[in-house]
Amino acid sequence: WFDVRKGAAPIARYLASVVRLRGERDPAVLEELATRLEFIAGEILPAADRSAFARFVDELALPAEHALGWTPRDGDDDTTRLGRAAVIDLLGRVARSPEILAGAAHALQRYLADPASLDGAVADVVVGLAGQRGDHRLYDAYLGRLRAARSPAERARFLEALPRFRQPSLLHKTLSLALTDAVPAEVLPRFAVEIAAGGRGPRATEWSFLKTHFEALDHRVPRIGWLVGAAQQ
Repeated sequence: WFDVRKGAAPIARYLASVVRLRGERDPAVLEELATRLEFIAGEILPAADRSAFARFVDELALPAEHALGWTPRDGDDDTTRLGRAAVIDLLGRVARSPEILAGAAHALQRYLADPASLDGAVADVVVGLAGQRGDHRLYDAYLGRLRAARSPAERARFLEALPRFRQPSLLHKTLSLALTDAVPAEVLPRFAVEIAAGGRGPRATEWSFLKTHFEALDHRVPRIGWLVGAAQQ
């Protein structure tokens, strides 16, 4: 994997090893796999190859999604719950499966009407995936939920979803939040990296904001300079 990131090994070699993980359900494995495959999709693959890559990810993860479903079952342990959420996230975030994203949008409406309707791990994923296609109205709904949150988990759920909104005007709103107490200082480094990593292709808006407001960000979190290197990775 490290050779692939350095450009010293072909992607095909790494993907050939990944095929062995078809149907994988372990959440730790799936989360690491999603991080690596998202990097490939966003930073290495040319746009012309992304459809074929999405099909590859679908074939890799759909068996687990079909087996686990979206709804908790009696006897599910934490590994099963988290694995269910991780495989939905992999399909929606990396493959950008239309069926998964449509399912997330539907599940979000149920969650907003009744938060108890979704398992917490799946709710985290659904709120994030719905943001990928979100408009101004949904963004404002997320801000409202963030401000009215009654628990740290609910607050984190909506805060961490905001970088998923990639419309330029909404991205600028999210960047501006990093300068306020809406983003606690202790989570600002992770929040900033999520913003930088959230898109595919050039990130002129993000880097322009970082350069313009670096002193303000550095004041909130001293020695924030390490974020530049972390985000580039």
